[in-house]
Amino acid sequence: MEKRLLSAQGLGLAGYRLKAGMTEVEAPQITANIEAAVQISILVWWKRIVRAAMVFYLETMPRPRENSIPFLPL
Repeated sequence: MEKRLLSAQGLGLAGYRLKAGMTEVEAPQITANIEAAVQISILVWWKRIVRAAMVFYLETMPRPRENSIPFLPL
């Protein structure tokens, strides 16, 4: 017999069907695991985007001439 998860938090997983044999206590843990996986993947992609932007900036930044006053890009 399948049960319905009535209140899922975060990702709009209301109506997520439980597998046979699962209890209502296990369902929120599954939802929390899915939410954690999504948050980690968002952080990983954000880190990649920021890293690519930094590399692009450093590669396209004009190089100072020799014997010039060193500068810090702000």
